[in-house]
Amino acid sequence: MAASAIPDQSVPAPRIQSVNFVRYGAKSFLLIAPPSMGSSNELFPSDYGFLLWTVYTVWVAVLLLLYPACLWFARLKQNRHDWWLTYL
Repeated sequence: MAASAIPDQSVPAPRIQSVNFVRYGAKSFLLIAPPSMGSSNELFPSDYGFLLWTVYTVWVAVLLLLYPACLWFARLKQNRHDWWLTYL
């Protein structure tokens, strides 16, 4: 198997990359894996990442936004017994 057939896992997901681009601008460290995935801490700025309260706030906001949709879908599955709903 050729070495080029193995996907490069050192590039972070595009979504995370775009958030960091908005925050830090065009920087070379945006094209490598973050320190939590094994890269050196020296390559990144000291304020890289988000504060814990920011992560929790986003997490709670996502929960509050998705709860009505999940509740609707649970009621739909409870009231209807279509075969395709068992796969969701």
